[in-house]
Amino acid sequence: MNSKPVTGEYARERQVPRREALGTLAAVAAGAMTVSPRSLFAAETDKPVRLITRADDLGGMRSLNHAVIECVDPGIVRNASVMATTPYTAEAAKTFAAREDICFGLHSVLTSEWDDVRWGPVAPKKHVPSLLQEDGTLHQFHAGLKGVNADEALIELDAQLARIKKLGFKPKYVDSHMGAVTHVPELPEKFAAWCAANDLFDYRDASITKPPGVHGYGSVKNRRKPDDFPDVVLSAIKKCTPGEIYLLNGHPAYNDAETQKLGHDGYADGAVANNLNLERLVFTDPRIIELCESDAVELVRYDEL
Repeated sequence: MNSKPVTGEYARERQVPRREALGTLAAVAAGAMTVSPRSLFAAETDKPVRLITRADDLGGMRSLNHAVIECVDPGIVRNASVMATTPYTAEAAKTFAAREDICFGLHSVLTSEWDDVRWGPVAPKKHVPSLLQEDGTLHQFHAGLKGVNADEALIELDAQLARIKKLGFKPKYVDSHMGAVTHVPELPEKFAAWCAANDLFDYRDASITKPPGVHGYGSVKNRRKPDDFPDVVLSAIKKCTPGEIYLLNGHPAYNDAETQKLGHDGYADGAVANNLNLERLVFTDPRIIELCESDAVELVRYDEL
């Protein structure tokens, strides 16, 4: 696992030393693993499970900016997707942009999903009117994207890409916040050409298959993830097929006053803050770290594909 000293205003008490995290695991499970990590998988071969580990929404919240530090080291995150439309992107750049142990991408944003925390476009509003609600912010849900003009969406993506580059990020790939690019008429094809023209890896060209058993909890009340979610993910990774590539992405943050403000009718009663904290715990779980550091798992960056 690559390691690089963290600098910037977030390099504080949030960072958990790698040696401490793995030492905790050793103390708890000393002697428990007496077999090769490869034998934990359903199919034991010489090929490792290939796992794209990605933290989404960098710059979206201070809580998330703090959390990503520990999710990279000692954690397993190797890719981070940067939002350009949100309030704390510039602060994130001060801490992260110069780091070479993270592959950065543009988290292209065409929606603003929360009731009480809203954001608008980076491009001048007069150039992207179809992207906006009456209050001047981006559409909240996919339904609003049906009337978006694809060319206006690309104007906005140009502005977002320019902003994170100006802040010092060197993006290698592009993905999509809430998968919005697939919901705008005519945009999916134009998006592919736009990625190629900007020499950016289109996230759709890599696996978007999650480890078996990891899902969105859309059928659960408030989409609230269970407290044992790290256990669910650990078990899911062990069920992956060696040699195949999977995506493990999340929005790691803390359950704090900032994340408690996030929500809408589908994510009520603090479910968002709960889920973000659990996703942080997945990326920093000592058991998952140990498994991903073994020869049974290969952590993958988009710029390695």
